[in-house]
Amino acid sequence: MGTKENINIYDDFNFCTTLEQSKSLLKLGLNPETSDMTYLTGIRDGEEETYGILPYKELEPECRKGNILYKNIPAWTYYRLLTLLPKKYILLSQRRIGITEIALNSNIPAGDIISVNLDKGVGGLLTIIKNEAFIERINKEFLIKENNLPWISISEQQPEHDELVLTRLEAYHFKPKLNVYNAYDKAWDTEDGDDFDCNISDNDLWMSIPTFDDIMNSNKYIIKRLK
Repeated sequence: MGTKENINIYDDFNFCTTLEQSKSLLKLGLNPETSDMTYLTGIRDGEEETYGILPYKELEPECRKGNILYKNIPAWTYYRLLTLLPKKYILLSQRRIGITEIALNSNIPAGDIISVNLDKGVGGLLTIIKNEAFIERINKEFLIKENNLPWISISEQQPEHDELVLTRLEAYHFKPKLNVYNAYDKAWDTEDGDDFDCNISDNDLWMSIPTFDDIMNSNKYIIKRLK
């Protein structure tokens, strides 16, 4: 499949990820829910076309109209990428002094200091974001922050065998689902527990199904505003 256009209408401002950069982040496993812009694309006769970009997130399933398969591709602004970075890290825009020297004079661990050319905008940030460790951490922190729920990493703790739990699985791009944990086969089964769904990934998250009281307590602030 060819690509007629690979544009970023904000290229002059280095404002957001290009279409190819966006696809690369998705392929690495970055949760689409973390995006804040959307490319409008379509596939016509095996060729990909780019029609424009929305200044907000619009995650809709692909649909076919006539001979065009329309697809919304998530994109990330420079600011959004900055806010997704784990908070413990400090970015250096220039290397006039070394990381070791900064660490010694600030009591900041050298491993928490990252050198990146911030003048390169989105491209500079992607040089450090595009690795599995960062992607995994960004996804987990985003889910916990956005939902304010006690998500548990499957690599740290497992449900009881045959327990029905709420999941966010890497295989499903971390969209919420219900699954039964199969401890014997090390797999996720379907909601009814009768069929295999997918293999377990170390990045998978789960939590016990919240009770009505749990839901009410986690939304106290919103409920108070509605009264």
